[in-house]
Amino acid sequence: MKTRTIYTTLYKVLKLVFCGSLPIQPKGVHYKEKFPATPKQLKRKGLKWVERALKLSGALVEDNSITKLGISELGAVGLLGDLRVIDVVYAKPTDLPTKMIVKFAPPDFSARLLTDLFDLSRAEINFYQKMQSDLSIVDTPRCFFTDFDPLSNRYVLIIEHLTHTRKASFRDFLKPNCVSIEETKMCMAQLARLHAKFWGKGGTEKAPWLNRADNKLVEDLIPMQEKIMWRKFLTKTQGGTTPKDWSYEIPKELVEYWPKVRKNTFLYMSRLESHPFRTCIHGDTRLDNWFFYDDAKGEAQAGLIDWQLISVGVSVQDLSWFFLGSVDEEFCQKHEEELLDTYLKELNSNLEENIDSEAFYEEYALSYFHAVVKSMMACNKVSKGDQRDIRICDKMMVGALNGIKRRNTWEAFDKMEGNKLRINHGTSIDPSIVARRKDLAHAVRVGKRNSIAHVTKAKCYETYDDLGGTWHKDVAYSGLKIHTPSWMASFADYPYSADGGRPSREERQERVPHSRLQAYFKRYAAEKKITDKFVFNSKVKKVAYDSKSKKGHVTVFNSKTQQLTKEGPFDAVIFTGYATFPRKPNLQGESEFLDSGGEVYHSRDCNDVTIDRLLKQDKKVIVVGGGKSSCDMVLRFLDYKGGENPNVTWLFRRSYQFMRSEKFFHKKTPWDMLNGVAVMYFWMIALVFPNLSWNVLRGTGHAWTYRDTKESVHSYKTFHFGMLDLRQRYLLRNKACQKVGNPIEFTKTGLALESGESLEADTVIFCTGYSSGIEEISTEKDGKPFKMELNKKLFEHVIAPDFPILASCTNFSTTAGPMRGASVSEYLVYHLCRRKMPTEASMRVQADRLFGNFTLRESILFADGFFQKWIRLLLDLVLRGLIPWQHLLIHFIQILLFGYTAPPTMNLLPSLPKKWRKGGGAELREDIVVEKLAWS
Repeated sequence: MKTRTIYTTLYKVLKLVFCGSLPIQPKGVHYKEKFPATPKQLKRKGLKWVERALKLSGALVEDNSITKLGISELGAVGLLGDLRVIDVVYAKPTDLPTKMIVKFAPPDFSARLLTDLFDLSRAEINFYQKMQSDLSIVDTPRCFFTDFDPLSNRYVLIIEHLTHTRKASFRDFLKPNCVSIEETKMCMAQLARLHAKFWGKGGTEKAPWLNRADNKLVEDLIPMQEKIMWRKFLTKTQGGTTPKDWSYEIPKELVEYWPKVRKNTFLYMSRLESHPFRTCIHGDTRLDNWFFYDDAKGEAQAGLIDWQLISVGVSVQDLSWFFLGSVDEEFCQKHEEELLDTYLKELNSNLEENIDSEAFYEEYALSYFHAVVKSMMACNKVSKGDQRDIRICDKMMVGALNGIKRRNTWEAFDKMEGNKLRINHGTSIDPSIVARRKDLAHAVRVGKRNSIAHVTKAKCYETYDDLGGTWHKDVAYSGLKIHTPSWMASFADYPYSADGGRPSREERQERVPHSRLQAYFKRYAAEKKITDKFVFNSKVKKVAYDSKSKKGHVTVFNSKTQQLTKEGPFDAVIFTGYATFPRKPNLQGESEFLDSGGEVYHSRDCNDVTIDRLLKQDKKVIVVGGGKSSCDMVLRFLDYKGGENPNVTWLFRRSYQFMRSEKFFHKKTPWDMLNGVAVMYFWMIALVFPNLSWNVLRGTGHAWTYRDTKESVHSYKTFHFGMLDLRQRYLLRNKACQKVGNPIEFTKTGLALESGESLEADTVIFCTGYSSGIEEISTEKDGKPFKMELNKKLFEHVIAPDFPILASCTNFSTTAGPMRGASVSEYLVYHLCRRKMPTEASMRVQADRLFGNFTLRESILFADGFFQKWIRLLLDLVLRGLIPWQHLLIHFIQILLFGYTAPPTMNLLPSLPKKWRKGGGAELREDIVVEKLAWS
């Protein structure tokens, strides 16, 4: 089993144990209100909640009410749900039924584990919320209310009681001749209409939330399950049963073919991506899930219930599952061809073009291979004491084995293995799928997408005239230094030193000013010979993306030549700015203040020349803001006069929290290392208990704030990753002239506060942060203007799902300092070259399921709640399989215990064999490497 699958499975199990079984009422994601998650809670909430729910959904009008409510058991047992019947009495006449069914998550732990592991409950809720209203062609129960809690995976569903409202009947699969040929024809027609609605790749993308039969969890778990199931299948001991409980006979052909079945399971699932019969399937079309009734005209009708297994699959999988779980072998021998013909005619009548009938029958025969494995899974879930369940599963297994013989499935299987089916998978399946479990040498032989990517074309557009970014002299404010010791802001293979030599102990611990850090980056670029990759004085104004070629172009404005140029094509455009544009409040009266001789600056505009002038002229200054840049600015003024400056007022609305740098970056004594373990532990538990974790760190002296009064806000949300040393903390708390208040407008002599007070000043400096500047870049998609939704979550915190040419590295903070760029680079090579490229719809769905909420507009750095957000980011990366948890733990230990840092090992790209390196060195042989990417 893959590491990623282990993480995902473990996470879902822990989530079920700690969140899914709590007696508290969950909060729904749709209506944002609490709902009962069990029959016991429903009885407690009773009439008032049912009335509220029906009004929230619009089913019950506001001026009506419920006067009486009865709750009883349904009688039928739901395998993947807990069902109750409610009897409702209304105050006024209504079209709503007086009997309804309420469905909850199953109480049995093993059933809950199944629904949670494969997101089955979420799928059924999504069906009723997002699909049912557009699916009038398929008969389903009417839904009156539904909501879902993603934290606990619990839900509530109020649907139509079919036997009460439509006098519907259900058939018992165990009874002989339980269903007629006319009724099965109705079932075939319903399935054909469902499949036609979502036919093909474009059809299933209409519902991006659908589960997939080829998702990573299924790919990894099914082969492992097959080994366990096969042993119990042969011995007929599933669920503690004995051979006498089962009647199925094991054909010798199956025993002979089974090694091939296990070997080719992955190949069968991988065909789904580009399969022409790909559609939305019900997933559990057994007779138990069909209802039959006469409509108002007296005409017979059929419909489907239980939509938990709805997914993207191959259409014929619904058909083989229907036959083995609905009718016996005698019925199949007589009517199977007639029913398949009914299905084909109805399907073709709803499609623009008829499908290949020979390919259809080939794929239908092959689907029994899938049906046998699925039946084994069903048999493996039986309980020794449930004789009815055993009989149903036994009859299904008999039907699956008979189907293999009847349709000559092994002939189709051999064709699939030899790639001789009419639906060929040799060119339609991405080679990266087939090679995922192969070694590197084989991957290169399979295809370019699996080759080692050596990025030989790269262009970096820099707005300013030199390297440096935040540390460039035109951007950095006076007094700007790095928060951390230099070793944490250095590249692992090129540690910081003032002159480029071997760093001394003092240099490793130094908090370097911006000018020297910029010089260090320039030396690094020259050493690595990448300076020529940068185009200076160039600002990207527009990014254009073509979804067919998956390529993009950028329009760049050169401030030196005053020209616009279009450059590309590129495989990826990486946005790296997070502190690009100053953010300053728009207060009234600023022009009058300026006219009277006042000065207004943002901290970015306060270089050494400006600050020195203000100090020499003894100006009265108000520094506005409570974050790290305001601390730096206040300290710059205090340092000028030996630690005191009565002319400077520090104005902030709330105090911010900081880490004591000597606690975080210590001298590696045993006591310091123990402190490092404490920081690591409490930072990790911030995922669940952020306030508790932060208060413990504050109590142990790790956290600190400059305003030591009861008014201080001791919340983890006010920690923005700021670090302060002992001297800085002393000056800020004891020497700075602090003022708590909210400025609402300028006066001619200073600032007016919300409290009614006024502060006099000659100069006001706003230290109020930055925006990324992403809003300034226009976007175009497929030749048309495209408006980016900047507040939407990013796929894996890097890729914009609706505009996948654009990546942002501002949130991928796997570590501090410039080394996080190495992690982003490795990730993007993996994303573009090593794995099957996910669709835009798939990326949107997966982005919404991430714990972290990181967007293009805001960076994780220096943001509210950074303390918890960073842990959520790392958890997402671990659960997505991007960073092995053990490597992340080692990374924490390196930093917090031993004062050493390097990017956490991601292991997304394969290691190169020595024979592919020049003399065993680190450089790639040029004749082996395939050029694939060009980045901007």
